[in-house]
Amino acid sequence: MAETHGQQALVFDFDSIQQRSLWEMETNVPTDAHQFPPASVTQRFSGLLRTADILTHTILVPDAQLLDGALFMHHGPEAVRSLLGRNSHERLGLVVVARDASLAECLRKMVCGRNEEATVLAVFEFSSLAVFGLDPRRIAEAVSRRPSRRLRDCHTDDVPEVVAAEFQAAAEGLGPLEEIQHPTGVFAAMALRWRDWIAAVAKDPQTIRVWDSRKFDMELAFARRQVPPAIEQLDDHANESGRGTIATLKGLRGRSSMLATLAALETQVPPETIGLMDSWWSSVYFDALARQHESSWLKLQNTDAEAFDMASSQAVGTTTLQFEGSLIDVLGEMPASTFALAKYSARVAISRWVDSPVARHSDGLAFAIMKFVEPVDRQETMRNLWRQISFTLVPGVLGLAASYFFSAVAGIWAVVVGAVGVLLTTPISELVELHTLRSKKMKSFINIPGGVHD
Repeated sequence: MAETHGQQALVFDFDSIQQRSLWEMETNVPTDAHQFPPASVTQRFSGLLRTADILTHTILVPDAQLLDGALFMHHGPEAVRSLLGRNSHERLGLVVVARDASLAECLRKMVCGRNEEATVLAVFEFSSLAVFGLDPRRIAEAVSRRPSRRLRDCHTDDVPEVVAAEFQAAAEGLGPLEEIQHPTGVFAAMALRWRDWIAAVAKDPQTIRVWDSRKFDMELAFARRQVPPAIEQLDDHANESGRGTIATLKGLRGRSSMLATLAALETQVPPETIGLMDSWWSSVYFDALARQHESSWLKLQNTDAEAFDMASSQAVGTTTLQFEGSLIDVLGEMPASTFALAKYSARVAISRWVDSPVARHSDGLAFAIMKFVEPVDRQETMRNLWRQISFTLVPGVLGLAASYFFSAVAGIWAVVVGAVGVLLTTPISELVELHTLRSKKMKSFINIPGGVHD
């Protein structure tokens, strides 16, 4: 039986450009071929991975996000397995949706492009190169002038090294007829990591699924998600530019092209509007990806670029759920063994959420995790709250009854006011404490194509 939309999800934060941005937010110091990722980067990646692992039964990762994602590339499959609390005998915890059943062939097709008759390589920006201090766009343009014959003709097993050698030759400014036989430095490190991922996915055929490119329909996605009113309600000058930009954006199919288009408009359109356009287009793009792969999509971090009216731009036939909580930070700080135990402890709440990802189950899920981190019992907290209220009410009621029989009217009101005062001062602190047990800071939404929520 096919999995329902609520049981598998793409993760917006794992888009290769987002991975690069996350890395650069944590550190602006270029790494080298032999360095481990900075601890802050690993912790943030761990939090994202684990949050997604809890919120969905199956994490879907497109081949480009895996082979060009700075976080996936620099951590590798064994680190991902460890961060998710899985041992070497368990499944990886990810499913790669790919253009070919072989991850090596996916890499070949990414760099050769769709035109099988092309004599030069395609323009493909490896965003992950940026963390080495290299310029992905400049290298991609240089690669597009290199002959495709060597990569097209090489054996599948040699694809990682050949791709790395071609990109190194482009980075070093070699001519089209000059070749590097064996990559070195950071390019050798990339080839090695590609080989690691190819081997890890090859061990379990169920870890990779070949997609149907005919199901990717951006036009339908644009039709189902309207342009946010904030973009349409610009002043006259910006309105004219905005309308032209919207038409241009609707013709694009890649995030790199979209971002390049918006970058060219920075002197014409206010920065906040650039952010809105980016977020709107990216949401449409992930709507189309999710429909292609029959999945949901998660967004686990909210930035200024996403600060638009979700209700007014929501896709037709979909439902957006907004989460609030510190789950990413909490899970990112956990040792792997603690996360595995926490996930097992919260398995009932996780199962309810995965089976029915509706708003009423999100509190139970967040509480189940927080209960493990901070030993708090929700039912016991409620019982304590009502016990405190009862202890406050009983003296007031008894005093009111006594006043009725033995005091004047003024005495009755004095007792009533006193009882209400005690009632309002003592339990309110308990109510505030109970409220803090709900999810807190995380901004995330899950978009389920065609999903019905109650």
